[in-house]
Amino acid sequence: MKGILGMKQEFKSSKWTGALLALALFTGAMAQQASAATFGRPIVIGGQAADLVLDEPRGVLYVANFTANRIEVMSLETGVVQTSFNVAPQPGSLALSPDRRWLLIAHYGNFATPNQPRNALTLINLESNQRQTFSLTATPLSVAFGVDGNALVATSNAFLVFDPVTGSTRTLQTFTDLAIKTLPQPFLNYPQNIVASSSISTRDFTRIYGVLQAATSDTDVLVYRYDVNQVLLTGGRVSQPALAPRTISATANGSNILVGWAMLNEKFVNVSQFPNASGVLNVGGHVIDSARGLIYAQMNEQTATTGTGTGTGTGAPAGGGTPGASIDQPKILQVLDVDNLTVRERIKLTEGLQGKAILSADGSTMYASSESGIMILPVGELGRQRKVVSTSPDLVFRGNFCDRRVAVQQFVVADSSGQNGDFILTNIPTGVKVEPLSGLTPAVITVSVDPLTFSNTRGTAVRSISIESNASVLASSSIRLLINSKEPDQRGTTVNIPGTLVDILADPARDRFFVIRQDTNSVLVFDGTTYQQIATLRTGNTPTQLAFSFDRRNLLIGSDNSQVIYVYSLDTLQQQPSIQMPGGHYPRSIASAAGTTLVASRVAGPVHKMSRVDFSSRTAVELPTLDVWENNIDVDTVLIASPNGAKIMAASKTGNTLLFDGNSNSFVASRRDSQTLGGSYACSAPDVVDSALGVNYCH
Repeated sequence: MKGILGMKQEFKSSKWTGALLALALFTGAMAQQASAATFGRPIVIGGQAADLVLDEPRGVLYVANFTANRIEVMSLETGVVQTSFNVAPQPGSLALSPDRRWLLIAHYGNFATPNQPRNALTLINLESNQRQTFSLTATPLSVAFGVDGNALVATSNAFLVFDPVTGSTRTLQTFTDLAIKTLPQPFLNYPQNIVASSSISTRDFTRIYGVLQAATSDTDVLVYRYDVNQVLLTGGRVSQPALAPRTISATANGSNILVGWAMLNEKFVNVSQFPNASGVLNVGGHVIDSARGLIYAQMNEQTATTGTGTGTGTGAPAGGGTPGASIDQPKILQVLDVDNLTVRERIKLTEGLQGKAILSADGSTMYASSESGIMILPVGELGRQRKVVSTSPDLVFRGNFCDRRVAVQQFVVADSSGQNGDFILTNIPTGVKVEPLSGLTPAVITVSVDPLTFSNTRGTAVRSISIESNASVLASSSIRLLINSKEPDQRGTTVNIPGTLVDILADPARDRFFVIRQDTNSVLVFDGTTYQQIATLRTGNTPTQLAFSFDRRNLLIGSDNSQVIYVYSLDTLQQQPSIQMPGGHYPRSIASAAGTTLVASRVAGPVHKMSRVDFSSRTAVELPTLDVWENNIDVDTVLIASPNGAKIMAASKTGNTLLFDGNSNSFVASRRDSQTLGGSYACSAPDVVDSALGVNYCH
């Protein structure tokens, strides 16, 4: 994931119906068979769901069956479709008024010649069961009600405000006709690919967010925000891969929205995103639980045949998946943190999600469009599900050159529900013996390591053991082995820190050091004397590098999947206002010298850039040039400042190096003495000469 910037044989009906019925029965049987080790209950609707709304006071869920031209009414108590009613063709979007009196249906009738367009709105009075249909000249793409009782209707060329009491509409804003898809469409297509738009009201109905397909290409979208009776804001986005799944979720107060794989704030700044998302519009779905600070999401990843992936901004390189494709990947529900999309758990789904999802008022149940129609997911019960895991994340084996005896340690495999779950241990490394390899939880596992197998390994050998269970709903579990045999000539003390560690920075003035733990999107703060962890700082998604501001008052944190720089006070360790990057810029490396802070960014486009930070406005500005050189850097460029704060070195894996002189406020040297560069990097004091670079500052 890289960036957002800125879609002849005839069958007799009796046989055809029988085939569909047999397929539905087979699908239902398979779902029941798989339910013991998966999560979620599928409800077959005999068609394809385009949208859904929840009416808890009436105890029902309304489902827009796009292909069957009807609205399914599912009982929340039984999970059974208790009734259905036919409507105009292709119901693509639904909305329920705040007083739950009106159900509004948008019909995607964009038929091509020789067929006639069938664009319309259907309004149903749920108290009297009266129905009205209103024809539209443009295609309605999504509908959502506001706190004033009126509905915002997004069409292919305008935003309309619809009054359900009078049946009248007024134009809020017009725009150039969107190049939306026409009907009919080829086989194996889905409502999420055809309508390719979605909208949602915040919990208090004061704000409406939406995303529209802006062109026939799935990568072009229009994101909008409507503050009811106040202002309508829109922002165009070109992304690679496409913003998918094509659905939108919002926090309760509307401060953030999740559009496909990108988390945007209310100003449409990409604050975090899912890495390596597939970009297939009809695969996956998500919903935000603001009360618990969680997101429940299925977000399939790219494979070798679906592109390289990018991110969000105003332009991007090629990549992404095939519209309408079904990706043969495990169906996984991720439980994530709202602020930076840190993954807490990965749960096996009974079947895949396909678009819109809704959460009950108490947050206990998630309803989502799925392959069969609807999935009911009792997310409030996830804590009671069977999860077979190791009670320890790591086992550390510390030996030395003089002691070559087999090292033995133990860990426990347990079922978090307290039940006796089956398990089997796989992926056993060479030189490691594990007993027992299988059994029922809880079980004490003995791990024996032969140090002779790792005698030629310098440093610490990292291995892992996989834990599999038919009873567990977890997608995966493992324990990591860290094996170190200290040689006589080696010095130093090791401190075990679980996780993926990618950068470290010392603060001698405060006797602390900071470590990036990338797998939890956090920075761990340690006491420099005791090596005890004293704090955890939240970061953007996939943090990459740490840096100090020039005045040594703030800690700056870059990341690979957030378009902001996180800032913390070094004195209080409290989070400060973030620094917003230019659209499509992901701040991977940061350094400060002589009052200047430079940022090397991965950019959602073919050219990666260097920027300068303006702390007063909390923004970064792309440099037009690097003085006499073009502002065109390698994506893997790192920055490092000299200890005296006079210079900044830039180095890339291609061998290119740059030197920025803070005193002259300019780039003063560019060299390429090697075809490739890798490994560690540092800047020394001015009196230390580095003959390799020809300068006496950095290497």
